[in-house]
Amino acid sequence: MKRKGGHRHRKPKDDCSLPENEDKPHCVFKDLPRFYNSSSPSRANKPLTPLGYVQFYLPDVDTHSATPPEWKIEYSTFKPAKLIPNETDSVQPPPVPLHLLPDYVAGLENDEQARANYVRRLKRISPWKMKDLTIGSYIKLARKLVSEKKMWNKFTELMWVSEAVAIRELSLMRRFVSSA
Repeated sequence: MKRKGGHRHRKPKDDCSLPENEDKPHCVFKDLPRFYNSSSPSRANKPLTPLGYVQFYLPDVDTHSATPPEWKIEYSTFKPAKLIPNETDSVQPPPVPLHLLPDYVAGLENDEQARANYVRRLKRISPWKMKDLTIGSYIKLARKLVSEKKMWNKFTELMWVSEAVAIRELSLMRRFVSSA
């Protein structure tokens, strides 16, 4: 016996406008309003709201050495000024340990001029400058990415770094296989 071809489609759902179908689950939930809480942590900056994200990478992970590889920051969603605490912010620890920041020198918290110069240098690892990671902040980021070509190019550069490495390794493998 030969099998019938084509896709197996689900049985069509009943017409919800008929009185005999109004109690069926797909008809009952269809017209209920969707609720969300505007003060939930994903929509407002409150306790349990994620405030930022820092992407680390290991630049020389392929090389063999006796010393362990060092972590480097690829990008951060924090504003650059938030990465270095002021001398008055001694109660709250910084979002990223200071020794992991690129080219960090101890004592920047106390010297206002040196701190301002270092914040300017941190702008290359924090292109997004998001206040927090709520839905509204992501929508603002998406609008910026669409409207500003320079920001979009930076985004694609950071997001596709692993693919670029994979493409480079694939081309090296092809050369190796073809030479053998």
